[in-house]
Amino acid sequence: FLNGGSVPCVLERLCHSVVPRASLREVSARSFLSAMAAANQNEATGQRAQKTRAELKSSLRSAMQRVRLAGADGNPVAVVLKQEALMKEVLDAESLLEVMHIAGSIPHEWLADVDELPGNVFRVWAFGVLSFRKPGKYHGLRDVAVILIFLVQMLGGPLVVNTALHGWGQVGGSWYDWSMFTPSLEEWSVNWNANFLSLFLGFGYWMNAFISMEDAWQEWLRVFKFYSFLAKGTGGFPFALYLGAFTKCWCVFWCCNATWFLMGQCATPKDALYDLLGMLFVISLDSLGGDLTLVSESSWPAQGLGWIEENLDDMGAKVNPDYESRKGQVSIPLLMKPGFFLVKYYCFAGVFIGPILHIMTPWQALATEG
Repeated sequence: FLNGGSVPCVLERLCHSVVPRASLREVSARSFLSAMAAANQNEATGQRAQKTRAELKSSLRSAMQRVRLAGADGNPVAVVLKQEALMKEVLDAESLLEVMHIAGSIPHEWLADVDELPGNVFRVWAFGVLSFRKPGKYHGLRDVAVILIFLVQMLGGPLVVNTALHGWGQVGGSWYDWSMFTPSLEEWSVNWNANFLSLFLGFGYWMNAFISMEDAWQEWLRVFKFYSFLAKGTGGFPFALYLGAFTKCWCVFWCCNATWFLMGQCATPKDALYDLLGMLFVISLDSLGGDLTLVSESSWPAQGLGWIEENLDDMGAKVNPDYESRKGQVSIPLLMKPGFFLVKYYCFAGVFIGPILHIMTPWQALATEG
């Protein structure tokens, strides 16, 4: 620089003296992609808005492919061979737990455009990550925690409904005497602030339940097909998948019913927020990476499993001659889809019926002290 050289030239000499040439190619590829991204940001807003989601995903896929090729000394065959070798390891794995370890070791460069395979506590259990005989620190506590999650989701909603209908098993408190039911709007002129807030929250709760049941069915179907295709050897526990599906349907059904009764018990806006949002927490109690970290999110490599799922059809037949025959053995249980859809459309009916019944019910007049 002191001899008249430019700053970029001096930096280039320093990089060549310290960094290997293969690393420089990766840096160049990243710089090239950064320049492309900066140039695309300068395009007209109208042209960007015209791109569909599929086109954007295809553009990202092409960009990531260039990065992979740059990291493989410009040889596309090397990248394909690496991917096929990894897929062969998946198909030849002796247990599902081995598949989980392989999914967790997939390079991050391959995962940027992948749809994650959603997980929860029951799916982690089904794939052998949670073992009730596994030694180690805190494993016994985590086993108990999974059982407690199941019990809370199974009993939480029905017990709340019980307190409103009969009051069995409680000391004091109040429940509702439905023999005195007469439609009335009188309470809305007295306690309109809590009633309006509980009405809006209840409507949103039922709508969220309706939408989430469709997503839950699609997620369960993906995981079940993936599990059924790869399940072999030891380490898996298929009953956990069915238990998770049943628990989801049961919990959503009863929590939605409990929410309607809680709407009537809200004396203040604070009661509405705490009670109704608390029932939302019960439904998501089995999810990973939430507020309750009994089972960590890292125990389920969602992106790696999604990459394996997306590339099975493209690479499976190339690396394993038994791929097509194994694929034909996967079948969906007949009662699963009707179960999910029955709860889904029950929630859809509740979106309209629940608020109307809440408006017409004289909650304070029906309350009976214990």
